[in-house]
Amino acid sequence: MHRAAAALHYVLRNLVAVSLAASLMAAAVIGGLRSALSLRWVASGLSRFQLGLVTGAIVSLITVPWTFVDWRPDSLPATSIETVFVALKLSALVVLAHLAWALILFAAQQTYGSSRQPRPAASAPATHAAERS
Repeated sequence: MHRAAAALHYVLRNLVAVSLAASLMAAAVIGGLRSALSLRWVASGLSRFQLGLVTGAIVSLITVPWTFVDWRPDSLPATSIETVFVALKLSALVVLAHLAWALILFAAQQTYGSSRQPRPAASAPATHAAERS
C-alpha cells in the first residue's frame, strides 16, 4: 500500500505536475496572459503526446541517470583522477537533464501550439462574395 502511494505521488509530482506546468508556461508565452487564464492549457498538458514525452524524458534522462550519481569504479584511485571522474559524471548528468527539459518544453510548445490553430470564420465565404461585387 505504501509503495503504491509513493508511486502515485511520484507520477503526480514528477510527471503530471511537470507536464501541466510546462503547458501553462507555453500558454502564457504563446498566447499571453488571457490564454494562461483559460483552461485550454490543462487539456494540452494532459494530452497523451505531452505526457508520454514528459514521462520518457524525465524517467530516461533524469531519474535513471541520477541513480548512478554515487557510483564510482572500485579501481579508481582516491587522487585527483577521482575529482576529474566526478566532474565528468556530473557534467554528463547536467547535459542529460538539459536535454530532458528541452524535450519537455518542445512537447509543451507543440501540444499547446497545435491546439491553438485558428479556425476558419463561418462568415469568410460571405465576406469574399461581398468583396467581389
